[in-house]
Amino acid sequence: MKRFFLSLLVVGVAACKPEPIPPYVYETSPHYTYMGLSYYGKYYAGNDNHVFALTLYSEGMVNEDSTAVEPPGQELYFEDLFVAEENFGNLQLTDEDTVLTEAHVLALLRGTYRASGVAASDSFGLAYSFAPGEYVPVDSTTYILGARITYYEEDEAYSKRELITGGSFTVSDAGIDFSLLTEGGDTLGGMYQAAAAKRVAVKMHPGRTREAVSWLDR
Repeated sequence: MKRFFLSLLVVGVAACKPEPIPPYVYETSPHYTYMGLSYYGKYYAGNDNHVFALTLYSEGMVNEDSTAVEPPGQELYFEDLFVAEENFGNLQLTDEDTVLTEAHVLALLRGTYRASGVAASDSFGLAYSFAPGEYVPVDSTTYILGARITYYEEDEAYSKRELITGGSFTVSDAGIDFSLLTEGGDTLGGMYQAAAAKRVAVKMHPGRTREAVSWLDR
């Protein structure tokens, strides 16, 4: 009888043990529907490649008139994207902010871009490359520079930012396909699909050529 009651007690304790909380799952293949560009010209002294910053937002994050960003969703950001002179063709960009057709932008950026080395490395600034994300401590402040993805979750406690440290993406007339690596070693896919008649805002930042490699005064 004592053994019977002991068995019931063990079963009861096991039944009351809470289930382990499964790990929070983040989107690994976002569908981006909004693209924005900033143009810095031939930003780095001694480098003839054109420098852009590219921002993409996932479906539903940007409102209809493109005036506000509304979570949840993902923001993918490339701080330094090096575009070859040959991609420009006859395009002339002035010092004023402008709007280009999406088809024009995809043609301008066409190619496969791979993560370069970090700032000041030998591979930094090569055509068809992007600067990977890195943490740069300056005095008591740590800056996040280069490529990164930000997850804006419905439960803000789970929102986070991760560096993009490797991988590549390909720009074609059909859109952009991503195969990236995060600082946590995860693969980040996703795509931006071209849509007819869409237009892309381009913010201009002329006259910013530098004598040394640094992003901190952007």
